[in-house]
Amino acid sequence: MNKTWAMRKNDEAVSPVIATILMVAITVVLAAVLYVMVLGFGGGESTPTVLIQDQETTGADGIKVIFAGPTSDAEWGDIIFQLDDGTDIIAWDDHTSDDLGTGDPITYNYASVVLGTVNVYLNITDLTGNGGLDRGDYVVVDLAGGQEWDGGTDYLLRLIYNPTDDQMCEEELQT
Repeated sequence: MNKTWAMRKNDEAVSPVIATILMVAITVVLAAVLYVMVLGFGGGESTPTVLIQDQETTGADGIKVIFAGPTSDAEWGDIIFQLDDGTDIIAWDDHTSDDLGTGDPITYNYASVVLGTVNVYLNITDLTGNGGLDRGDYVVVDLAGGQEWDGGTDYLLRLIYNPTDDQMCEEELQT
């Protein structure tokens, strides 16, 4: 008995054009996934916004700026304070939350920095002592003894969020 197998030829494979298109599509999808993983797409850190609740004068030469609180958590160590007189800008940024210590309230006092013709101090007060900026916390921008603010100058206090290098708020001081 002679068996005859019907030999069936299947010439229907994926064409080279379709194969190339599939390889390019897979490569694009993998590149997009790697991009999202490496850059953390959508998961970046955002800059909190801070509102100013009030300003008060303290003595003859100090200005107390009271915060209404940030839109999200912000530690004192992540905040850079800048004072701008329209010509020069000085910054206080060499502190950490640990510099503030613990207690209720706690303060951090900076050494004076020269801005134009005045020596300026910055003092942070953290009312709750938790190391972060909260509602009611304040800073005092103060001049060295006997100096006066230049009445013809607009002084702007800015808070910069160090992790993103973006501005949290800006306030013109009422000198």
